[in-house]
Formats: sequence, C-alpha cells, structure tokens
Amino acid sequence: MQFKEYQPSLCPTYVREDEFKNKQEVVFGDMKDQINLSALNAMYNGFVPTAIDMYALDSLGDNFNMTRSPIFNELAWRTKLGKVWDFWNTSGTPSRLLTELKEASGFPGIYIVPQYVEVAPGIFNKSIPVLDINSQIETLGNFWSNFWIVIDQPHTYLPIKWGSAAAGKWNISGAGYTIKWGGLDGDQALLVYMEKLIKKLKPAWTMCRGIVFIFTDGAPLWGKPKYNDGTLWGWFPGSFGIYRIIENWEIPNTSPVSD
Repeated sequence: MQFKEYQPSLCPTYVREDEFKNKQEVVFGDMKDQINLSALNAMYNGFVPTAIDMYALDSLGDNFNMTRSPIFNELAWRTKLGKVWDFWNTSGTPSRLLTELKEASGFPGIYIVPQYVEVAPGIFNKSIPVLDINSQIETLGNFWSNFWIVIDQPHTYLPIKWGSAAAGKWNISGAGYTIKWGGLDGDQALLVYMEKLIKKLKPAWTMCRGIVFIFTDGAPLWGKPKYNDGTLWGWFPGSFGIYRIIENWEIPNTSPVSD
C-alpha cells in the first residue's frame, strides 16, 4: 500500500468524509511516496546493473573516472562500467590502451608504434616520416618513450586534401570543431574522446604524438605495423593523415589540431 492510500485511512471520519480534507491527505501521502521513490531510485542508480538510464550510468562513470564513448549505446556503456576494475587494474599497459580504443571507436585495426627506434647505440630513426610539431623533440630526435597510435582500415575518416571526397570541407566549422586543410573529415567528437582516453591510460612517462589514420590503398606496409620495433616501410605523403596530440603542459593555451 502506498502512503497516498494509507495516510487518509488513518484520519478521523470527519476528515475522510470531507472531500477537500481527504484530498489534502492524499496529496500529503503522495509526497511521501515521491520521497520514498526517489530514495529507492537513488539506491538503484548507485549500482551498474540496476541504474535506471543513461544519466544514472553517466553519473556512475564520473564516480569511476570513466567517460562514455560517443558511439556507446546504453547496453555498451553499462557493460563497460561493469568492467571498471579491469579498466583500472591494467591501466598504463599497451593491451588496455588498445582494447579501450578499439571498443570506444569500433575500429579493429589499432596498433602502437614508437615514434623513434634505436637502430644502434645512441642512433634513432623515425618510424613514420613526419615532422614533430614540437621543435625540441624534432631537434633531439631521440624521444624513445614517444609513440603513435596507428589506425588501419577499416575506419570512418577521410583526408581533407586535393582530390579527396572531403576536399571542399576545409576551413569550416561544424559541431564546435574547425576543419583544417590537411586534416581529417569524420567524427571530431570521437577524435577528442580518443585523445582523452590515450592521455588517461598511457604510462605517465610517455607521450603520444598523435593518431595516424591509414587511408584506402594507403601506406604500403610490409605486413602489419609491428608493435614495438617501428618497422613501417614505404610510407608516402597522402597515404595517411594525423590527428596531432599535444600534452597539456607542452604548449599552454593551445588545443590539439589535425595535421
């Protein structure tokens, strides 16, 4: 029995027989029911299996220091939150970073490639032939702890370059993001999400310099990118696009840009 039914039943006869007073008691009882329901919902929303909706799940995500991927539906987000201990117990490892990026993006071919590879004592070569936007890193040329995230086909991004399907989209704004020439046409919110995920899960002593997208018939790799040895052969301009990642401390008041 609810309070809106129970409370009037406790009243004297003259209250129950008075239409206005009886309705007033029903309202008072209903207010108690609402408080009771709110307390019950709060209890349910404190647990992943019983959380009522996305808002409740997002609140749990905030408590767990986890953020929902733009592509997650309610079931996927609930499943991910249910694995919070796995998420944090293995944070800072290559396997966890790759697992989370694949699940968050839906792209199956994601790899970690060092920015520099020591080919002889004290001699480093780049794994991908591009300039680093940080002049100090580029000049020293030996940041062995830096790495790239490489995303092979299939994925949903296109280059904004001459001859590409997205060539006419440069220098415009959409959904709060400026699309630049030489950048990437695709879900910009997902790029930002992946950047934050990388910064959250990478080892503290490393820097990810960007996300490299290989395009259709793009970088002619000999096999797949080989994890941790940087052997990427035959790269040529236009075969890949890079979403640059800038560390928070690196260039103050500068947001990451596509390149």
